[in-house]
Amino acid sequence: MSSNKSSCSKPIIIVLVVGLVVVGVGLGVGLGIGLKPSASSASSNGGQQSGAILPLIEPIVQSATPPGLLSTSGRLRSLFDPSAIKSRFFQDGPAYIFSILQGVDNRTKEINAMSLPCLEATTPVAYTIQFAGDNYTYYAQCSELISIPSGSGGSNFLQFGVFNSTAYFFAAIGDSKVAAEISNYSVNSSESTIRLFYSVGVVNVGGSHGVVRVLAKPAESFLEFTAAGVGIGFCGVQFQSNGVVAQVVGVEDGSSSPSTLCLSALDFTSTATDCSAVSTFVLPAIGTTSSTAPNNVVQCAYPGGSADTIVASGDATDSIYFGPSSPVV
Repeated sequence: MSSNKSSCSKPIIIVLVVGLVVVGVGLGVGLGIGLKPSASSASSNGGQQSGAILPLIEPIVQSATPPGLLSTSGRLRSLFDPSAIKSRFFQDGPAYIFSILQGVDNRTKEINAMSLPCLEATTPVAYTIQFAGDNYTYYAQCSELISIPSGSGGSNFLQFGVFNSTAYFFAAIGDSKVAAEISNYSVNSSESTIRLFYSVGVVNVGGSHGVVRVLAKPAESFLEFTAAGVGIGFCGVQFQSNGVVAQVVGVEDGSSSPSTLCLSALDFTSTATDCSAVSTFVLPAIGTTSSTAPNNVVQCAYPGGSADTIVASGDATDSIYFGPSSPVV
């Protein structure tokens, strides 16, 4: 438990329900955490305290998401079917990005309504997240252990901090891990830039199992997304959208070669003729490398070769286990 609990003389218990997928089943999980209540009550601004310090992640990503991925209709029939991106990552399922981020945000709303002396008194502690062969520096000032039902994973916790006007989150809860960096959030959420990683299958290694990286810039209607794994529809896939058009490149499950499509971002089903504005990806492409039991994974043809850095083996070397295994503060 973080330093803010130590300042409590009479902690209250906050119960938060988040959606988690454990052993292939969607669970409503109660998080019982003792925290000191704030002297002022939460405002009606989305459940946050007025002047809240910590930003919410999901609204920033959603505001950068093209309309075609937010709608529930439409399906392009082709050998390479981009509608699998919508059904796998933008609709209900183990890898549903908004559900996973809302789980973190729901906890953040409760935190924002409470006194957090650790954010003011604690010097940010730097730590490293290794993802897809690269190292990223994050910062933490506060952390909380989270109690969830047995069988939902090992060490479950949330840690967060603010450094140079950038907020950092790392959450390991049940079947998912989330790392998010939100810059420029204190100005206006629509002007923020968010970079995040998340994984699915931390507990249920035999089900949907993989990692996702996202870059979102709502002010530019920009969203880039890259994912790799097994049971998530693609062994490696990447797309970029500017709100008008979207380019998708990757290898769908059941295929052995990469395909490229240029689509309308408005419905994500109609083909577009010019994707030059979204032809240069910012994020490195990721794909699965070959591995053996417990998950037998073949090497992905996208991006291919040494660029396939995602291990989906289901053992201790698996890429889904990024980030610290316990709080650093």
